[in-house]
Amino acid sequence: MLRLETGLLDLLLADPQAAFQPLDHPALHRLEEDVNTFGSAERIPPVDQVRDRHKLEEYYSYPSFLEFRDDVAELAQRFKDLSEGGLLTAVSHLFEPDPEPLEIHLLPIGHTMGDAYVREIDGRPVICVNLAVVARFYGQSNDERWQDLVPVLEHEVFHVYFARERARSRYWQDFLGALTPLREAQLILLDEGIGHFIGHRANIARYLAERRETLQKVLTDCWQALERLADPSLATAEAREIILRGTVGEFFTKYLSIAGMLGAYALFSVGGFPALRRCLEDLACFHTEGMARVERLLTPPLKDA
Repeated sequence: MLRLETGLLDLLLADPQAAFQPLDHPALHRLEEDVNTFGSAERIPPVDQVRDRHKLEEYYSYPSFLEFRDDVAELAQRFKDLSEGGLLTAVSHLFEPDPEPLEIHLLPIGHTMGDAYVREIDGRPVICVNLAVVARFYGQSNDERWQDLVPVLEHEVFHVYFARERARSRYWQDFLGALTPLREAQLILLDEGIGHFIGHRANIARYLAERRETLQKVLTDCWQALERLADPSLATAEAREIILRGTVGEFFTKYLSIAGMLGAYALFSVGGFPALRRCLEDLACFHTEGMARVERLLTPPLKDA
């Protein structure tokens, strides 16, 4: 079952200036906290305190909401017409059926780097979708935007299901109970790696053909990051920065997420979804059977004599 939360969206569609008035809305308060998780060097103030139009776009995509308000409303209707099964194509191969509803919060505004992401709300992993960013960057029409958005949603659905599994699994509870910066990065390689694989699986072969040198740098940056994180004397702030840079930013700069995607692709290429499923129960499997194969993916094929 799909559960949609649209309270803030409905309010701003009816009154676009409501966010600039004294507004005590829990979804807005959460959103104002979320915008500070995308790597900004400064603390981002609440939306009603931002006066600069460029900052208002960067931090909250508010001008985009105003410009694409009708498209945002129509995209929201597509979510209301969507069945949960349309987003479970990949995760149905990785997890047992889950009776818990899939919860999606449709947001009218938010950080320009946050098109879709998962946040824990009242102990539940919830997908948040910034419809203003989708309308601005995903295509020229809502048909194009929806086509591009569905793989992103599949990626986020994986994060929700895997978060639920970690909460129920003794293995993962023990792992999280002994978390270090290195172990956190290794978990990100798995979590973001499979998520990115699911969302980009139709394009990875093309990335390997056209962006091999870029991907080689991604892998090198990943190994260097893991080496730094293995240093027990590493300052906590530096460790947080290494992990953040590996997961946030331009697509081919996210060295943890993209290296993990290659590991998932390498593993899937030899073992399909069952191989990925094994790694969701044992992290070591992903590194010994997935990441260990990535170098071979990036080795140029031998040319015929």
